[in-house]
Amino acid sequence: MTRTAAARPAEAGTDFAVGAFLAWFAVTAGWWALAFVRLPAAPEWLSRTREICFGTTPDGLPEPWGWMLLVLAPLSMLTFLLLFWHAELAAGLARLARRPAGWLLLGPL
Repeated sequence: MTRTAAARPAEAGTDFAVGAFLAWFAVTAGWWALAFVRLPAAPEWLSRTREICFGTTPDGLPEPWGWMLLVLAPLSMLTFLLLFWHAELAAGLARLARRPAGWLLLGPL
């Protein structure tokens, strides 16, 4: 067995962990954008979605339970990632940081 063939399963684990982390970040950013991005004239569907998902106070911010969802749901998922894939995630992010193209993905973080 060659060295590269032996390294593939480990790389697959790190790739999956990094992919899960990047998906977590994208979903969290999208969720926060859904809750907070203000448009001059928000479409009715967007206003209803915000109301249903996060609640809306008179000043346009989420209700207290909406804040809990926005903070605790992503935090619980990140905790899961760190508890179960800590080593793979650290190795994958370090491998990604060694590549110039990797900084395009890590830059927004």
